[in-house]
Amino acid sequence: MTTKLTNYLKLIPLYLGIWVFCLSIPNISFGNITTNIDVEAVSVTGTVTSAEDGEPLIGVTVSIKESSVGVTTDIDGKYSINAEETDVLVFSYVGMKTQEIAINGQTFVFFIF
Repeated sequence: MTTKLTNYLKLIPLYLGIWVFCLSIPNISFGNITTNIDVEAVSVTGTVTSAEDGEPLIGVTVSIKESSVGVTTDIDGKYSINAEETDVLVFSYVGMKTQEIAINGQTFVFFIF
C-alpha cells in the first residue's frame, strides 16, 4: 500500500510543472477559460442623463455585454463599473430602448437616453 502511495507522490512535481507551464503561455484556451495578457481592466465611470431635459436618470442598469456584471445609476445618474478596455457597456432603462456603447479604452462614458 505504501509503495503505491509513494509512486503517486513522485508524480506530483511532474503534474505541477505541467500546470505551471500551461499557465505561463498566453492566449491558450482551456475549455471555457481563456488567458489573455493583452487586455487591461479599467474602472469606467460616467453619468446618464435624459435627452429631454438633461436631468440625471436614477436606476439605469449599466452592464457588461455577455456578462453578469452590472450596476445601477445613483441619484445623480452616476455609475462606476470595472470592465476590460475591449468590453461593451449595455444601458437599459424602463420604457427606453436598450443601447450599447463600446468602451474602447475610455475611462469615462457619458450617456444620454
